[in-house]
Amino acid sequence: AATMRENQGLSHDMAASMVHSRATAILSQAALFNTNMLSGLERLVRVSKDLPGRKILFFLSNGFLVQNRRGDTDTRLKRITSAAAKSGVVIYSIDTRGLTPPKSNLSDDAPFDPYGILSRSTHGENFALQDGLSALSHDTGGRMIINTNDFRPGVKAALNETAVYYLLAWKPDPENKKPGRFRNIQVSVSGRPELVVRVRKGFF
Repeated sequence: AATMRENQGLSHDMAASMVHSRATAILSQAALFNTNMLSGLERLVRVSKDLPGRKILFFLSNGFLVQNRRGDTDTRLKRITSAAAKSGVVIYSIDTRGLTPPKSNLSDDAPFDPYGILSRSTHGENFALQDGLSALSHDTGGRMIINTNDFRPGVKAALNETAVYYLLAWKPDPENKKPGRFRNIQVSVSGRPELVVRVRKGFF
């Protein structure tokens, strides 16, 4: 509708085709950006293997899409979390957008949205952009720092959480060594339900 308003005389089908082509180009560009970004992150995680002790990595990003058929973001995320486990790296993701206000307000020249379609889409977009950040942090035993313009408390909490830690090791049963399947990990402290255990979700 906005494209038709900006281009008088344009038919609905032509406007839809223009929007679809533009969206396709944006997704392709985003997939390329994700590939370069995650490749650099994976190299950093692998190189840190030679550093002693447990490592904390703060990953600052304004978010990225995981479900993009034009890229291999999901596969790269799995490779990063697997490399992080081998390198002893815990990732804390920071959403640099901070508090995300609504995309429009009464002072904006925004399209009329009586049914809240654009509002719901914007809300869903915010969550979708945080999916990758969530995977990197939760799958390595870290946390996400989101919805705040002051990152200091989150960074301080991360440093406190990792100041003292226990290193647990185990050897999977031979029948569980079949490659390609994700194995979930659950860790708890017996008799201390009030304690919070931060641990990677599992392994391949």
